[in-house]
Amino acid sequence: MKKLWLLGLVTTLSFSLTTGCASDSDGTSESETGETGDGDGDGDGDGDGDGDGDGDGDGDGDGDGDGDGDGDGDGDGDGDGDGDGDGDCFPSIVGNAAANTLTTTATATALNASCVLPIDLSATGGELCVEDNGDGSAGFMVVTLNLEDVPDTICSLDLGLLGTQNITIAISNFVIANGGPDFEVQIPSSGGAMTGNQVVQATGTLTADGSDSPLDFPGTLPEGDVTYAAGTSASATYADGAYEMLNQDIMTDVMGFPVTVNFTLTGLNGTVSFEK
Repeated sequence: MKKLWLLGLVTTLSFSLTTGCASDSDGTSESETGETGDGDGDGDGDGDGDGDGDGDGDGDGDGDGDGDGDGDGDGDGDGDGDGDGDGDCFPSIVGNAAANTLTTTATATALNASCVLPIDLSATGGELCVEDNGDGSAGFMVVTLNLEDVPDTICSLDLGLLGTQNITIAISNFVIANGGPDFEVQIPSSGGAMTGNQVVQATGTLTADGSDSPLDFPGTLPEGDVTYAAGTSASATYADGAYEMLNQDIMTDVMGFPVTVNFTLTGLNGTVSFEK
């Protein structure tokens, strides 16, 4: 069988301030700067002593009491309210795989011969995340794309004196997942053009002429565009036919001889859409 292996300093300042107070006729105290009436001394009237007026005591003004200022109450500062710190995430695909298909081209080259295989990468699930940076920009990440199996596809290599050799290739359990730093791709906070290429890891099972081999190789995604509605949905659109996403040397055999095959995936076109 032919086999194909693919891819503290902490400064503390303490001080005390003693001010003279006079007693009101009703028994409350009035400071030199005015009457607080609530006993907290900050003058906002809420009794918590932090001065922001929301009554939660943390001083950040968002009212959730966790002190991070994002208002979601989980204390991680990302504003999504789930406590995981990963931003605004969308784990449910919109529609079916046919509506979320990315197209690419696989090329296998060996002994100066090549075959070109158009491949559809149809997403059946996954997750997209956006993390607001607070400065008008946001980080974007494809967490995972779970893809439909690539069916048997014939790769015909014209090897000259060795004749034409056909290799049947299929991929199952195909997943593209984030393989680099989180949110390395940047977008405008309300969505728009991506800046930067995300490192990904492709995994699955490659079947070459009926023999299964593990698929596990790194690559990157091209830049594209993100449509984003905070807390509702996110879509990633790619329109690049020339960007080389993956490039991996693999081994097979031709007429009993081991041969190195260079396998690439070039270009990515289409849209994947996810929601809460």
